[in-house]
Amino acid sequence: MAPSEVAAVADRFKATPFVTAMERNGFARVVAKFPLDVIPLLVCFLTVVMATQALAQQPPGVPPSPQTGDGVVIVPATVHAFYETDLYAKDSGYISQIHADIGDRVKKNQVLAVIDDPELQQQLLRSQAAVQQASASLEVAKRRLTGLQADRTLQQATLKRWEQLFARLHKRQLIL
Repeated sequence: MAPSEVAAVADRFKATPFVTAMERNGFARVVAKFPLDVIPLLVCFLTVVMATQALAQQPPGVPPSPQTGDGVVIVPATVHAFYETDLYAKDSGYISQIHADIGDRVKKNQVLAVIDDPELQQQLLRSQAAVQQASASLEVAKRRLTGLQADRTLQQATLKRWEQLFARLHKRQLIL
C-alpha cells in the first residue's frame, strides 16, 4: 500500500477517537483503541443482549419471570445427571417382555425387561434332574442304612446269645 493510501485511511478514521491507522512494514493496519472506562459498559450491553435472546428463545408456555406462591419459585431449567452408566444384562438371550422405556421413572429392584434364554432353561432342567437323581440316591442310601442297622441289631443279639452259650459251656467243663 502506498504511503498516500495509508494517509487516506488515517484521515478517514481521524474523526473516530477509538480507531487508528498504522503502517508497519509497508502494510496498513487499522487498530482499535478502547479506553478502560468503556469495557464495563460493553460487558453490561452484552449481558442485556444475551438475556434478551434467552427470553426470546423461551417456550411460549413458560412465564418469562419466576412465579412465587406458597414459598415456591418456579423457573425453567434443565437437569443433567452427575453420573451416567450403561446397563447390561447378566445373561444373554431373547427379550420377551419390556416393562420400562427410555425416560420412564424406575425404582430400585424393578424388573425392566424379561430375557428368555433357551440354553439357561436347558441347564436348569438338567440341574433339576440331577437334584431328583441325588434325592433318589439319598432315599436308597437311607433304606440301606435302615437295613444295615437292623442287621447290626440282629448280629449283636446273635453275639450275646453265643456269649451266653459259651459261658454255660465253660461252666460245665469247669464243673466236670
